[in-house]
Amino acid sequence: MNRLSIRVLTWLTVVAALASALLLASEDTDLPEMARTGGQAIQLR
Repeated sequence: MNRLSIRVLTWLTVVAALASALLLASEDTDLPEMARTGGQAIQLR
């Protein structure tokens, strides 16, 4: 694979992880708190 496709796959993975984290957080916590903690709210549950 060339470097461009690796970079695209990396960004897609990051975006997918952030989207799933925000969806999980929106179920039982508010999004501003999620943004402040930088995603640690999910890990601490």
